[in-house]
Amino acid sequence: MSYEFQRHAETFIRYRGRLEEFPDFQPYPWGAPRWIHGHVRHVMLAEAMVGEFARSFAGLGPDDAERLADAFAFENCIIREPLAAILRQPARIPPR
Repeated sequence: MSYEFQRHAETFIRYRGRLEEFPDFQPYPWGAPRWIHGHVRHVMLAEAMVGEFARSFAGLGPDDAERLADAFAFENCIIREPLAAILRQPARIPPR
């Protein structure tokens, strides 16, 4: 994430993220500022990139698009064994 974007997102959160209209709004688990920051990044920024993303597929026919989609099929996934082994371990959460 660029410094410029981070600076604008923090300004938005600081001034608009006060949520005067909904003072009890504290979405779990990180609260309103993190929630707003996530929406700014994942919705507003993504919307601005739609055209560029679409241009990546310019000229593809339906068969080409289907072949690209098939590359993400579950049976084509490669299991990262070291990571999978870690994820299989039971969580060791210390008591509070």
